[in-house]
Parts: sequence; structure tokens; C-alpha cells
Amino acid sequence: MANLLHRWLTDPANTGGAFPDGSMHLKAFRLEPFEPWGVDATVLNILRNPTQYKIERIEGILAQFPGRQFVLVGDSGEKDPEIYSEVSRRNPSRIRCMYIRSLVHKPLDDARHAHVSRGLDGALLVPFTDPFSPPSLQDILNKGTC
Repeated sequence: MANLLHRWLTDPANTGGAFPDGSMHLKAFRLEPFEPWGVDATVLNILRNPTQYKIERIEGILAQFPGRQFVLVGDSGEKDPEIYSEVSRRNPSRIRCMYIRSLVHKPLDDARHAHVSRGLDGALLVPFTDPFSPPSLQDILNKGTC
């Protein structure tokens, strides 16, 4: 995901700024588990069930910003397609697009795509493969749909 974010943040074609007014929410993680005030528990986040953790975090963000719509960006390795589809089912008017980088070792193939997008508009779940050629952020923002 770092390559994708770097591209979106540094693309010279984004003259008006890569992102609209809003916020970006990433998983907190530190390699130094001990701080002067005690143990930094963020390192323990990697041990939590990723499905439940991600659903709780995304739904918490949706609750914090009730008037916003969201574009979810993830990869096919840690069940992001399944998680994002479930969040979209629970919040159909809030999720505008779900972009999933399809990884070689666990791809978002046609069968998996059909399974996870069951009950949703399949066009909301958009796979891409090249981390250096992600979907254009301007296209995402301008089209109104995926």
C-alpha cells in the first residue's frame, strides 16, 4: 500500500492536491514496544484478528464522520475484499468504491470477486494489480462511481 499512497501523494498530475478535504486513517504500529511511560500496545495490533479489527475500525470511522462517503483501498492478502464488502453491505450509501490490489499469492480472481460482492453492485469492488499504476485518484473523485 505504501507504493499506492506514494503515487497518489506525489503525482505531478494532481495539481490541485491529490486528496480532497478529509482524513486518512491507517493502522497504528510501532516497532519499539517500550516507551518511557510503559508498553506501547500498538505492536499488539498485529496479533488481533484482522477481520474483526478492520471492521471495528472502519465502522468507528464511519460513525465519526456521518456525512462523508468513503473510498476503501486495500489488498487481497488480509481479507480486505471480504471486509470492505461486509462494511459496504452494512453501510450501502457510505462506501463509494473499494479498490483492491490483487496480490499474486492470494489474488482477487473472478470467483472470489463474485463471492465477496454477492448482494452488492459488483462494479464497486475494483481490482488492480500493478502497485505503481493504481487507479487514478482524480478519476475516482470525478466519476462519482468506480
